Amino acid sequence: MMRSLTGNAVIIDFSDVSVISSSFADEVFGKLFLDLGPMKFMRMIQISNAASVVEALIDRAIALRSKSG
Repeated sequence: MMRSLTGNAVIIDFSDVSVISSSFADEVFGKLFLDLGPMKFMRMIQISNAASVVEALIDRAIALRSKSG
């Protein structure tokens, strides 16, 4: 589905979300990062209104997926 987007970014709005599970961050963002690659991921996925803990969990999921491949 993400590959079919042409020039449009997906905005994921975390308003009113104070925390997410690490497994959710891994399954969504970690896998997408590996599948799309870093440059495409950054162009296609925009995360808005994320609390610092949510950002940290997403960052960690991406970092761990990148290491394990």
